[in-house]
Amino acid sequence: IVDRDLTVVVWNRKAEEGPYGISRHDAVGKPLKEVFKLNRRLAAAPRGIESVAAEYRDVFDRGAEFRAEEISVLKNGEKRYYQVTKTPLRDAGGPVTHAMTIVDDLTEKRRQEAGLIMKERLFSMRELAAGIVHQLNNPLTTMMVCVEALLREVKRDAISDPALSGRFE
Repeated sequence: IVDRDLTVVVWNRKAEEGPYGISRHDAVGKPLKEVFKLNRRLAAAPRGIESVAAEYRDVFDRGAEFRAEEISVLKNGEKRYYQVTKTPLRDAGGPVTHAMTIVDDLTEKRRQEAGLIMKERLFSMRELAAGIVHQLNNPLTTMMVCVEALLREVKRDAISDPALSGRFE
């Protein structure tokens, strides 16, 4: 939870765990900008504080919830997917005094979705290949039947018969 000055006033235990693991001691009472600097040690491509501050200003000014999906890349190259919700908090219907941020890790869900998409693509490719093979088999089967008929005629010495020899010219 941050106040209107974007100073961290509450930092929960879950924020101390995970790939970013910033301790409560390093966050509470500090400007969000300083906490973001800690985040940059771990993430290769985190969002800038300017865009995050703009989202908070919007929450404070409009008094409406902000929700977005974000992608973060860790220094080890791993992509992490998050659903970030910023909710306004007010005292007894007054102006917004604080904003609470909830971050849901969607990484595993996105990986499962990507796996399903890959399986669907492989299934589609298999179906396409089966269709192509079927289309190639139709004329090949016809040619094979004709060749077999010709071979049977040849085996019976049909070509040496003067009455049938005209069929094969």
